[in-house]
Amino acid sequence: MNANVAEQLISHDRYVHEIIPHLKEKAEYAFHEKGVPGAAIAVVHKQHGTYVITYGVRELGKSDLVDKDSVFRIASLSKSFTGVMVAKLAEEGKLGLDDPVKKHLPELGFKDASFDQSLKLKHLLSHTSGFSPYTLDDDLEAGVPYPELIERIKLCAPVTQPGQTYAYQNVVFSLLGEVVKKKTGLSYEDALKKYLFKPLGMKNSSATHEGYLVAEKQTTPHVEKGGKMVPKNTDSLYYRVAPAGGINASIQDMSLWLKAYLGMIPYVASDKLLEEVQKPRTVTVERFHKLKIKWADGRVSSTHYGYGIRNFDYAGHPLLFHAGLLSGFGSVMALLPEQEIGIVILMNANTSAHIALMADFLDDCLALNNKDWVGQWIADNKRNPS
Repeated sequence: MNANVAEQLISHDRYVHEIIPHLKEKAEYAFHEKGVPGAAIAVVHKQHGTYVITYGVRELGKSDLVDKDSVFRIASLSKSFTGVMVAKLAEEGKLGLDDPVKKHLPELGFKDASFDQSLKLKHLLSHTSGFSPYTLDDDLEAGVPYPELIERIKLCAPVTQPGQTYAYQNVVFSLLGEVVKKKTGLSYEDALKKYLFKPLGMKNSSATHEGYLVAEKQTTPHVEKGGKMVPKNTDSLYYRVAPAGGINASIQDMSLWLKAYLGMIPYVASDKLLEEVQKPRTVTVERFHKLKIKWADGRVSSTHYGYGIRNFDYAGHPLLFHAGLLSGFGSVMALLPEQEIGIVILMNANTSAHIALMADFLDDCLALNNKDWVGQWIADNKRNPS
């Protein structure tokens, strides 16, 4: 560890008496101002322990409070699980990340025959498949069954060769779930349970619509209408692409995932595996301003994607990051490896409060001149209400 990094390690006193209290204060302010019905936050530091913060109710109009076991949909944070799952299968020798996808899915013959050998598992993991961004997402949201989506992938024309260009995917990424099924003989959810959920003790996690519906403490999604949050029914569409966006989890469970991702549970995720997954693989170009928070413009540079996780430079420090968004739910996970700390925020509302809150938290951890991202975000929302 170099001297500069050593100087920036977080002391126990600063963690307990500054960072956590400030996070609680900012969370209360952000969620109240935007009318977020319910939320849960987990912070994990490798040396100083875990804090869980819960806020609000599972559904507006009802009295059931969000607690550590309340279940949220985590949306695209699911991709981080898929990255680790596939890397574990590679570690066991069941597959190679450099394998052509067709080696494991021989029924997958592409319109462009050159893709049969050039499209590899590592390209699916890093969103460098060669297909245009969000290929077939419109079909997914129109209700096309997943088996038919796979058939349509075969007919899609790539725009580049694999490995050349970053283009974010959901349907294409979820081909990895088909590979997992083939190599384990299990459903994707059962493979998650065997390799990740059960070893980590993630007791409230699942990856199906049914799993969400039967959860004892499921949270209800909320959307903004007429300036107010209102509950809505959950839908099953993105459970069809569970490897990309179908996991349900509680904040207690996600605190365990943070520990694994920080290298604290090596029998589930070894240092070598985490290095493989978290390494920057491809340069990304993102339009972060769509989140209505300028944190990226102010702090982020050198943006990359690894295997199911983003890898950024945040004010000169490595940042592992992923956000998730579904109608009525928002989620984010961020880790500062040098500072040995990470955060997960889950909400049952589709607002970007969690992004602003995360940015304030990162600035606090790095002892940066805090820009009051939450305050800026609230002011911007008042000027330009959604």
